[in-house]
Amino acid sequence: MLETNKQALAAEAIEFNAWGDLMSVMPTGLKAGIAADHRIVGGALSISARNVPLATFNRVIGLGLERPAERGDVKEIANHMREFSAPVAQLQIAPFALSPELETDLAGEGFKRLPTVWAKMGRMSANPPVVEVDLAVDAVGPEEAALFASTVLAGFGMPPSFAPWLEALPGRDRWRCYVARSGNDVMAAGAMFLDTDAAWLGMAATLPTARKHGAQSALLARRIADAASLGKPWVFTETGILDGPNPSLANMRRAGFECLHERTNWVLNG
Repeated sequence: MLETNKQALAAEAIEFNAWGDLMSVMPTGLKAGIAADHRIVGGALSISARNVPLATFNRVIGLGLERPAERGDVKEIANHMREFSAPVAQLQIAPFALSPELETDLAGEGFKRLPTVWAKMGRMSANPPVVEVDLAVDAVGPEEAALFASTVLAGFGMPPSFAPWLEALPGRDRWRCYVARSGNDVMAAGAMFLDTDAAWLGMAATLPTARKHGAQSALLARRIADAASLGKPWVFTETGILDGPNPSLANMRRAGFECLHERTNWVLNG
């Protein structure tokens, strides 16, 4: 097993930093339209979009990263979620931050634990996987920002109004963006965020018509290799664990990722 307290912390911290940076480049018009907000609340990062009923855009991460969580933090987070988040919002807590005392505080503020969890995955970037597929994975810059954004949005079924937001990433400091092509046809896209000693992989999306051709495996391999070449010894990512088949988790395991820990999800009653 790869799990160490150091890497568990690093896996949470880089996602915290990546999402903080991502939210910071959201265009003002989109932010107003979806009622988006991001800020530090109770020592954690709150990501909210009241008009988008998806937990990805309505969650609190990083509780307990800088210091042990306190009852006042939980109360502040609960109040903030009720005011700014969509009803699907989740407070996501890593096991190193969870204690019996914190669980009591969570219950006292109206939080209920969900049965689903997020798997925080990690691997060292050395010896990246070799994937034998008839695809090319290309890094894209600002000149192909629209292509990157439209591929991610189509893969996730998100509205075109999000395009200007994602178009800000290709060429942005600390971000690397990629598309996978079969000949001239774009099939998938993904991004990588760079921190001091690690890289975070996110926004992995395949067009509905291009699935089951190995595009995500190819994107994982390319990003792991690039992380190694950029001097980032660790690579982290995550995926939700649900009942039934989980292609994302299977792709990650094939690429050499192991589960560092499972992050619990908590929702507010009422």
